Amino acid sequence: MRKQLDWCSMRLVEFPIETPVNFQKNTLINLESFLGGGARFSDLGDPRKFSSPAQWLLYWCMAHASDAAVEATSGAKNEDGVSRAFLDELSQQAKTASSFLDGGGGLQIAYNAIFEQCEPAMKEAAVGADILLIVAGSPLISDGLARVFWIQAKRSDSGFNLRFDQENKNGLQVEALSRVHDPIRGAFGLYMQYAKELPYVPSVPVSKLSWTDGKYSADLSAIGVRLPEFLVMCTGKYRNVGSFADIGALKAYLEEVSEMKPLYIVTAMADGPEYSQKLSKNHLLSTISDYYREKLGIAKSHQREKGRERERGFELGM
Repeated sequence: MRKQLDWCSMRLVEFPIETPVNFQKNTLINLESFLGGGARFSDLGDPRKFSSPAQWLLYWCMAHASDAAVEATSGAKNEDGVSRAFLDELSQQAKTASSFLDGGGGLQIAYNAIFEQCEPAMKEAAVGADILLIVAGSPLISDGLARVFWIQAKRSDSGFNLRFDQENKNGLQVEALSRVHDPIRGAFGLYMQYAKELPYVPSVPVSKLSWTDGKYSADLSAIGVRLPEFLVMCTGKYRNVGSFADIGALKAYLEEVSEMKPLYIVTAMADGPEYSQKLSKNHLLSTISDYYREKLGIAKSHQREKGRERERGFELGM
């Protein structure tokens, strides 16, 4: 069994001395939003500081996934290769979360690697994102079942300088991402950046970007925040931030955004005992896996033999 002390390595949360002050401050503000005022980065290793065990596990799953992205970037992988390393590690960490808490504390994660899709599946041009991340679980999303994150990943050789002037057949990528950014419904659009010289992954919500002056660039050292803190902050309960109440609402939303085009949703699930009847009724991952097995005729025993989590999923809208 993996030791909690090793899993919650302070190496993943401590900032190098050269980290810009504003970036550290922004990240600390996000941290305090879910740990409380006066919180320190050293508190992240203590699950008692979090509002729920699922929130603590989500943070560390994201921290390890970000570290895998940093390593892949240093290994000279291209943008899609880094994103694949990020998602593979996120999936692996979610699966092993039960090493610390039975059933992973109710944490549910699913994703769609949009950057790997081809027609007739939904393409990046439609939503301005190359990763769809779904975070769910009633212990985590207190006023609903799930929230959705549309993520546009960029690989840069210029550190904190984000360029978002990319165009596709539907116009500017940033404009498409802005259209799916809808916190009132429980959906967030954001950029994250892989940079070889940075030991973490900076991020920024698309709502903080401005291009009315014709300049499609932003300084993430000034307006950015570290990815794990931002994403966990977005799972909290806030005024004017909604969530998807059940599986039906989530499926309807995805079909609306994708215009009924298929999505290959991959599930990452912690092993553990059965959840309560109330939770299992709205268990996103069980629903997705069951739908996938029924549609493709894959038995549970055969699915468990598949070593790679990316082979688990289902198609929406077909």
